[in-house]
Amino acid sequence: MNVDLRHVPPQIREATLKLSGRAGSAAAERVATLDANKCALVLVDLQHFFLKADGAPGQALVPGVNAATAAARACGVPVFWVNWGVRNDRLGYPGGARSGTQGTFPPAAGEADAEIWHELDVDREADIFVNKHRLTGFFESELDAILRQAGIRTLFFGGVNTGQCVWGTVIDAKYLGYDSIVVSDMCATTEPECATAFVEYNNASHLTSSANIVAALEPLAGTACLCP
Repeated sequence: MNVDLRHVPPQIREATLKLSGRAGSAAAERVATLDANKCALVLVDLQHFFLKADGAPGQALVPGVNAATAAARACGVPVFWVNWGVRNDRLGYPGGARSGTQGTFPPAAGEADAEIWHELDVDREADIFVNKHRLTGFFESELDAILRQAGIRTLFFGGVNTGQCVWGTVIDAKYLGYDSIVVSDMCATTEPECATAFVEYNNASHLTSSANIVAALEPLAGTACLCP
């Protein structure tokens, strides 16, 4: 039997995404032309550890995240949940476990605090789950390998905390050559406002909103996932 090793690229599924300026900026709205076959939604640390406190900023992200993940799944764009999930004994994490009012940090894989926030819609069969071990989703994880194997080049980022693990993952993605788009209303933090301003300033050319993600992907609903 003959073997086909040509790796013929799939037909482009073009999407148009509106990009927005950073808060307080007078920058004109622009658009980015995307191939949905090469896109993924990457959600960082939307776990009980960070969202369980009364009034935790991350709780406000639920509607936008659920809308974006639904639009992504409907057109075969993969949804990645990238969360703290270290060893139970915390070996390998600098300084080991630290206990506080929120619980033990960092959350270990399998612990209640490591679970995705219960108000978020999760597809346990279709979504992709990656444990992270540092303030970036790429350090000693499977994230880069999975993305490259799927032919993904453009990432939409959301999660908590904006200036810490979200930005750590965004900047590593940029170093690795991915288009890294921060979805502003899908990011939250307990940090001072300057942390969000820093992220939006340094990623000003690649900002958008959850509504823009939905608008870009909805026209492709029902099309097959054509990732190689």
